[in-house]
Amino acid sequence: MMRALLGAAATVGLACFVPSSAQAQDVIVLSATTDAAVIGDVTSKLVGSGRLGAVTNLDVTTSTPLPSALSGAVAVLYYNDGVTLSNNDALGDLIDGYRRTGGGVVLAGRAFTPEYALGGAFDNDALPMTANGRWEQGTNSKLGFVDGADPSLRGVVRFYGGPESGHAVGPTPLPDTTLVAEWAEDGSPLVVKRDGIFAPPLVTIGNVVGINAVPWSEDARDDGWRTVTSGDQLFASALLYAGRQAPICSNTSIDQDINCNTVDVADELPVDLSDPDCALLFEQEGWSSRDYYYQYGIFGCRVPVLLVPPPDGAPPADSDSDNLVRHDQIPVLPTVVA
Repeated sequence: MMRALLGAAATVGLACFVPSSAQAQDVIVLSATTDAAVIGDVTSKLVGSGRLGAVTNLDVTTSTPLPSALSGAVAVLYYNDGVTLSNNDALGDLIDGYRRTGGGVVLAGRAFTPEYALGGAFDNDALPMTANGRWEQGTNSKLGFVDGADPSLRGVVRFYGGPESGHAVGPTPLPDTTLVAEWAEDGSPLVVKRDGIFAPPLVTIGNVVGINAVPWSEDARDDGWRTVTSGDQLFASALLYAGRQAPICSNTSIDQDINCNTVDVADELPVDLSDPDCALLFEQEGWSSRDYYYQYGIFGCRVPVLLVPPPDGAPPADSDSDNLVRHDQIPVLPTVVA
């Protein structure tokens, strides 16, 4: 009977959910720089993070790639090193089109200054923060956590921008975005995310993460981030989050968060027990809270988190002995398999 509920999800085009980590986590870097050392360093640091699949660099300074060039990547990183693009609007249209088909987007470098911001369709509905900043260097700053538990910062222990610590001063987070980290010295936003929409098969819009810092390290140039810190993890985590590939939800600071939405069970709303799916699971399992259901606002009680099959077919261990087998082990955003 419970498995039948999962089958009922097929009415909205879903057959089952599997962890997104089962997919290759390939990413594409859209680089706007003339410095070969920067290109090589960004690629090598992302590969060296140990968390991504293939990392492909595409030069966007003089031409705009075709949409097919982004096919197969879970996310793209666009950064600008102070280079005027040949067609800024075309690149903005390309990246926005990719986002509107579910691809994740990370923006970095001078992407939040008016001279080098994306044009075209990539506007304030897509940007995580305003692109009106003034580029400043020489502050020797570091990351200050606003929400250190956010999955877009997974693996980030510390981040020092180095002697230059170049970043845009003046941008502010836009509506419907989340400030995750800031520059400790001047309070400028450092990491801001905009969550897309995940409601397949009707619509899937990718997440966007803005990192107001350069993506290369001091190994490439003196104005890069310090390699003794977590710069590789900062950008890898942002790409994985943007592409909905963050592997697991971390649940260490609240009592219970089965659906991995960072809301404690005590603060979750109850389900609608007049819904037959919800009533059945309440009768069988006692689940009256939305905490037990994946994206309740979209699927109701049709996708109970604890019944999503694990990747290897075996029940996961109750690692924290709370009788909730999926607790800190479920995917943040599972991938839909038709």
